[in-house]
Amino acid sequence: MDRHGKQQQRVKALSDGSLQFNSNYQFVGSFKAMSAMRKSRELCDVVLIVDGEPIHAHRIVLSSLSPYFKAMFTGDMAESKQREITINGIDADTLESIVDYAYTANIKITEDNVQLLLPAASILQFEEIRQVCSDFMLHRLSTDNCLGVRIFAEIHGCPHLESAASVFSQSHFPEVSKKEEFLNFTVDQLKELVAKDQLNVQSEFEVFEALMNWIEQDKESRQKYIADLVKQVRLPLLSVKELLQDVGKNPLVLGDSKCVELLLGAVEHHLLPSAIKAEQKINPRNSPKKLFAIGGWDGATAIEIVEYYDTETGLWENGPCTIAARNGVSLAVLDDKLYAVGGHNGQKFQQSVEVYDPRVNAWQYTASMKHRRASSGVTGHRGYLYAVGGQDSSVRLKSVERYDPENNSWQCMMNMNMRRDSPGVVSHGDYIYAIGGCHSCMFLDTVERFDPKANQWISVQSMSHRRSAVGAVSMGSFIYVFGGHDEQNNLCTLERYDPSTDAWATLSPMNSTRAGVGGAILNGKIVAIGGFDGVEQLNTVEEYCVETDKWRYTTPMKYERSYVGTVTMTKIV
Repeated sequence: MDRHGKQQQRVKALSDGSLQFNSNYQFVGSFKAMSAMRKSRELCDVVLIVDGEPIHAHRIVLSSLSPYFKAMFTGDMAESKQREITINGIDADTLESIVDYAYTANIKITEDNVQLLLPAASILQFEEIRQVCSDFMLHRLSTDNCLGVRIFAEIHGCPHLESAASVFSQSHFPEVSKKEEFLNFTVDQLKELVAKDQLNVQSEFEVFEALMNWIEQDKESRQKYIADLVKQVRLPLLSVKELLQDVGKNPLVLGDSKCVELLLGAVEHHLLPSAIKAEQKINPRNSPKKLFAIGGWDGATAIEIVEYYDTETGLWENGPCTIAARNGVSLAVLDDKLYAVGGHNGQKFQQSVEVYDPRVNAWQYTASMKHRRASSGVTGHRGYLYAVGGQDSSVRLKSVERYDPENNSWQCMMNMNMRRDSPGVVSHGDYIYAIGGCHSCMFLDTVERFDPKANQWISVQSMSHRRSAVGAVSMGSFIYVFGGHDEQNNLCTLERYDPSTDAWATLSPMNSTRAGVGGAILNGKIVAIGGFDGVEQLNTVEEYCVETDKWRYTTPMKYERSYVGTVTMTKIV
């Protein structure tokens, strides 16, 4: 419509002397007419039966908006030949609202119907309704409902809503822990929540009190979980006075031998600190982070320079250099130690591995890989390190190795299906993903998924763009891939993969093109570090906000570099 409320009609003169006529009324008027025809049951060719209630409709209208109905009406299903079709799992009012939306593009969402509409829209594949319902619930999160909303979102496959509700519940834990939803949690749900590093509490005693309140809600059936729950409390962070007078005098704690053992161990942290091994030290919740940038290429040579961004100071600081220069180094954190794997030292490809222990602030060599490799992908997964692909001299690799820190050794795993130099490699859920890269002279858009339990690679949906030397991170329910190059151009584009649907979506591009870009997660943001823009090596850093789909520049590094190793790790205090 124009500003006077009239339907727009356009006539355009073409170069051949003809006229092209366009009218929005064709769409709006047609659907209004079809809606009226549905209500009067004219030309309806399907009746949806819900709880004995008939809902008349036109197959073509439902099929045009819903892949679910299109498959039902055009495929080999029995329903394709039936006039009356029973729909289960959805109530009549909800289905009537969704069918009416197909004709009118209008639907009313309320607090009373949203938890019926969203799952129904998911089943029937009305994606717009599903997304609007998800947004509706997100903007109404409260301390009363956030725990239930998170579970609801997980069940119905709404990762953004699930993530937002999870963050909300952690940020407002002191209030949330007093609510009915918390007190009605199962023990597994409770343990999952209180184990979070980002739990917003002033003292671990708040966590202890919340757990004791949960047990008291149904003491007879819940007190058997006391030891498992007390394990989730970071007892050594409490003072000796709190341990002995507050925790130690609790009758549930005193009545359980495992709890007493945990309590005495926490007291020992204070009384005999020199006897505590480094790996036994406990970090507070919301611990500050360090974002490391290591090695890379400065435009002239491979470098060993280490710098890190400290979230407490907001500055990049120099750290101890690696023992060897490493261009195309790959990083991963395992058991609070940082591993720098492979790379090229300016003369040859490396199979050596260095490990950095922040407690002693020094690098040392650990077991070397079985193969030399630079620009591989390395990720930590379930207590192991995996080195995937890369390059050795002129050979692109498809080999995969796994490092076991327990016995300080590498083991060969199943090869990938394709050779991949400079792939993006991330651990996500139960799997490891190898994304893009370069195979011989061909840049790849293909993606493979590795199942460590089965020691098997399978192909999944390809990206929309070929790219190598990418940044890749796993955050929430998605995998994000950005930058890189496609042989002809350096890239600034960002793609997101949803493993639950095996589909990629294109998001907002970075401000700079970046090949050989480093990627990491810091404070809930995706960070793109350094890279090569086609003209010069970069020291600039951008961060991406998932909620706003926007990139912005943040504090730059001290040194320009590409093919830099990047990773975030908790600052040891």
